[in-house]
Amino acid sequence: MNTQIQNTIVDALNWRAAVKAYDSTKAISDSELNTIIEAARMSPSAYGLQPYRLIEVKNTELRAKLREAGYGQAQITDANHLYVLAARTDIDENFIKELIALTSLERNVPVENLKGFEDMMLGDINTRDENGKSKWAHRQSYIALGFILETAALLGVDASPMEGFNNAAADDILGLASKNLTSVCLIALGHRSSEDSWSTMPKVRVTKDEFVVMM
Repeated sequence: MNTQIQNTIVDALNWRAAVKAYDSTKAISDSELNTIIEAARMSPSAYGLQPYRLIEVKNTELRAKLREAGYGQAQITDANHLYVLAARTDIDENFIKELIALTSLERNVPVENLKGFEDMMLGDINTRDENGKSKWAHRQSYIALGFILETAALLGVDASPMEGFNNAAADDILGLASKNLTSVCLIALGHRSSEDSWSTMPKVRVTKDEFVVMM
């Protein structure tokens, strides 16, 4: 049993905080950033479909507009990096065929050999109406968000997930409809300011006995 890894994980999760104030002078290394992105890319999803994308927003004007859509949250413009986790809106037969084609390529398997897998996914997706597909894609995207937050914490990088924003406005600002995407969550990445009071507050969590319901 590797207690060192266990302690590292727990310490990192105790360290992470809902940072509100960032120090823009403290940079994140390219390797750290790439590791966080890779964690999101490698996160599990239903059938491996990955019905979401991660959008990096570098343009300062776009970030300023997103801050307005985000009700003035300073993290959106002040953190070193801003990402938008977005769910796909084109959950259809072609969406399924994308994964089939990629699976055929990566595993060197003829497409026709994957017909059973394709039919199973289509059978699942086709039972959902558009609202159901949207909710499903949003739920899947939160798995990737969890991987981003934990990986960032393990690297000593602050990450602020934000659901408090006008999704329709953000979609319009970024032109997401044309990309068959819709915004789910904003994610600021950087290093906390020494003046950030939120990062010094004790964590408030229920006890393990209360959290884990025994059956």
